[in-house]
Amino acid sequence: MAVLKYRRSSDGLPVTLPLVGPAGLTGSQGATGDKGAKGATGDPGPTGSQGGTGPTGFQGGGGPQGAAGAPAGIAFRRGEAYITPVANTSTAVTIVYTAFSQAPTVFCCARTSVPSRVFSCGTGIGPGTSSASVNVWRDNTTGTYVQWIAVGVGSPAQ
Repeated sequence: MAVLKYRRSSDGLPVTLPLVGPAGLTGSQGATGDKGAKGATGDPGPTGSQGGTGPTGFQGGGGPQGAAGAPAGIAFRRGEAYITPVANTSTAVTIVYTAFSQAPTVFCCARTSVPSRVFSCGTGIGPGTSSASVNVWRDNTTGTYVQWIAVGVGSPAQ
């Protein structure tokens, strides 16, 4: 076998590198041998016993059929309420509506002869399915109409 000797540049030590020539041709494949005999099959194992049957559950009778529900869709309600405000205080009035199966969103605005004196108009905490509180804050006692609209899930027919 031929070898190549050289000095490694990192540390200067002599290194021997064997040189291998090209591989020769691959010979033809030999015949496949006979298949061996199949081994014996073992005996089947024992079958386990079947467990007992559990108790039968309660079978209740059917309840009565409920009445048909009202059609659900988007419902709109609107109205107007009058507030005699207390100066420099949030004054509230309760508005009442129908037809909502969930609490609607209520929008409101103040209608007054002196609009520049109204500082805020809005709904109170959490409108319910049948009523909400609307509030006006102004710096005088001028009577104020609060126009409102409620939009939510409910029955448009009510």
